Amino acid sequence: MMTEDLTATIETRERLESASRLSALGEMAGGIAHEINNPLAVITGFCERVRDRISKGLATLEDIDRDMTRVLSGVERISKIVNSMRSLAREPQNKEIRPMSLNKVLDEIRDLCWERFRSHGVAIEFQIDGEHIVLAEPTGLSQILINLLNNAQQAVSTAKEKRISLQVIPKNGDILEIHVKDSGSGVSSKISTRIFEPFFTTKEPGQGTGLGLSLSQAIAIRFGGQIRLLESVPGSGAHFVLKLRTGKM
Repeated sequence: MMTEDLTATIETRERLESASRLSALGEMAGGIAHEINNPLAVITGFCERVRDRISKGLATLEDIDRDMTRVLSGVERISKIVNSMRSLAREPQNKEIRPMSLNKVLDEIRDLCWERFRSHGVAIEFQIDGEHIVLAEPTGLSQILINLLNNAQQAVSTAKEKRISLQVIPKNGDILEIHVKDSGSGVSSKISTRIFEPFFTTKEPGQGTGLGLSLSQAIAIRFGGQIRLLESVPGSGAHFVLKLRTGKM
């Protein structure tokens, strides 16, 4: 009976993690559409120009080569965005915690969120010096970071200056910290004591499940890490820290 209960608990947790991950990705869907439309517009423009110049007998091989290079650059950009989306959306076949590239995960997340944040007037800065290897699982780590960035974007939505920063800070020993800060109104002491509780949310009904931070914390703990909310002065924004163990490839 205990084995069956444990199995059911694990399956429920995995379903909740999957639902939360897809919900977080769904919040970025609008930005992803914009991110793909931009290179598509460039591709269309250069293809139309090449066709027009050919029809008028004005095209040279040099012109065509230059324009097709820009078209291929746009195609590569779209391919990178789609592959990042697929990587983050698919259910991981192997949830083994192992040494992995933090930089690769951050590159994929930046590709997905950059246009969405820009279209909402949010200035976002990634501060990453060097290559970093952490002990984690790619999909779970992506889920944590996307949730933290989505929360930050929502926190600054009504701020006069909309700023978000993500900074990677190696610590002594085998620890690395990822700091996510925003310029929103911050988190009150009353709310901060409950922010990691399952189903607790400050969002409007229908705007959130209240599972994002609680599941992210559970994933971080599974990695041997932790998420902390640092104390802040009201009005100075929120400051979350994700602690992870480092490893070697």
